Amino acid sequence: MGVLESDPAEGVGSTEPREQVDVVMSVEADIPVSAQTESAEATGATVNGVLGEELELLNRALAAEATAKQSAGALHGVLAEKRIAVIAFEGTELEGLLGLLEFQRSIPVTLAHQEAALVPAPWQHCDLVLLNTPREWAVTQPIDPGYLVRMDKPTLVFGPKDVLMRLGGVIRTDARDFIPAPWTSEDVAWRAAILLSRSPGTTHPGPSGDATKPEVVIAEDDTTTRALLSTMLSRYGMHCHPTDNGAAALQLVRSLHPQAAILDVSMPCLDGFQVLASIKQDPSLASTKVVLLTSRQTEVDVLQAFGLGADDYMTKPFSPMELAARLKRLLVRNK
Repeated sequence: MGVLESDPAEGVGSTEPREQVDVVMSVEADIPVSAQTESAEATGATVNGVLGEELELLNRALAAEATAKQSAGALHGVLAEKRIAVIAFEGTELEGLLGLLEFQRSIPVTLAHQEAALVPAPWQHCDLVLLNTPREWAVTQPIDPGYLVRMDKPTLVFGPKDVLMRLGGVIRTDARDFIPAPWTSEDVAWRAAILLSRSPGTTHPGPSGDATKPEVVIAEDDTTTRALLSTMLSRYGMHCHPTDNGAAALQLVRSLHPQAAILDVSMPCLDGFQVLASIKQDPSLASTKVVLLTSRQTEVDVLQAFGLGADDYMTKPFSPMELAARLKRLLVRNK
């Protein structure tokens, strides 16, 4: 047997046939440099894609948190550390309210309607109640507001407009406020803060009939708006006399000689302009301030109102807080 010869190109002691070496080198030579670069770039792109998705999720989470804080509006110190019952809310509405209360540093207590109706009531140890009205309250004849009647806590009542309209006729107390759908977290926050700050134990106004309490006649044929006005102005220390038509409003003004009257324009029996004219033509009612609150926004209507002697004119939709501020300004000037 002869000694194997070594080819310098194959390396010392190589026994691999030249043909196999040539094939391997040929295959490697067939892979272009550009393909190898593309493969590396693809791997890098995959890694960058994963990191990009994670950053996108993080940015979305931060944006959602910022949006939640912005929608909740400013912090209201009166809500901090307060126990707030959240009754009969579900899904996104419940999540939104819980997020709002967390931002306001409140302590939420979630309850179903069945739990809220128990005796003793679990909401009795809460400072404020957020109540979502059940649909059956819209059709019950006569309306049965259930445990809401015996609820002695400041309460924000949420629900469809038709339900709130019916409740406004049977629930008459300064410790209630009504929020028709749709509502915003900011709206809930400031209404809750106002309601809680006006509740017993803080700066709650005196009892009805107090000689220092301004008398205000409210003439509005929309039940929800009428209830909202009565509730808001009562919290500002005013004794409200609501009615749904112009004739009854004029009769109330003539018998009570109130400090102010708020009149809708489009009402049954007598419209707001007719009531306004009758008040301003009566010398005994000269001190009664009259504010027209209406959806009529034309220049002709505004000029007619002030021509008849209106002390202020506001158009709907309106801010209850702005109306209260304007009315208080008129009453201060009247002193």
